[in-house]
Amino acid sequence: MSPRFRLRSLDGLRGLAAVIVLVHHALLVIPALAAPYYGQTVQPGLPWLLVHTPLHLLWAGTEAVYLFFILSGLVLTLAARSASFT
Repeated sequence: MSPRFRLRSLDGLRGLAAVIVLVHHALLVIPALAAPYYGQTVQPGLPWLLVHTPLHLLWAGTEAVYLFFILSGLVLTLAARSASFT
């Protein structure tokens, strides 16, 4: 794909998704935040807020992985559709 057709905003969004996945993995070492993944209840306070409110979007690793792969597929599809693709 030629640089003039590159969607730079998608690069930024893919980068943000990758950072969110890294944050997600780093926060899972905290037992209170990893509890829902093991079927346990979340403690009241900050852990509950980070798990059960929109603040979860700051470390929504699963959703960020989906977004990253969807955007990567779009970028690869656009590249494959270009006339210079071999």
